[in-house]
Amino acid sequence: MSDTPHNIQTTSFDIHQKLKAAGSELSYFMPVSSHNENATYVLFTSLFDVPEYQIYERNEFGFVLVDFFNTYEEACAHAKEILDKSPKLKDSVCFSNK
Repeated sequence: MSDTPHNIQTTSFDIHQKLKAAGSELSYFMPVSSHNENATYVLFTSLFDVPEYQIYERNEFGFVLVDFFNTYEEACAHAKEILDKSPKLKDSVCFSNK
């Protein structure tokens, strides 16, 4: 098999598939409100049996779900990039998993 562009396979992350596979009821979209109108990202933490984190990223219409995960290591590449930009956010995710 040659390494032509037609034979190169890439794996892309699809949040819709992950939501469906997990049977999750998380919202994919969240409108902007007065408490997050200046935010670029929003991090939610659910503390039930196992902590779950959800990262939303702002676009021109509101916030869209980037990923949901239980540990930093489980996060998709884009979610990790967001966390890596903010040590405080990353520490809050990693701290809960120690």
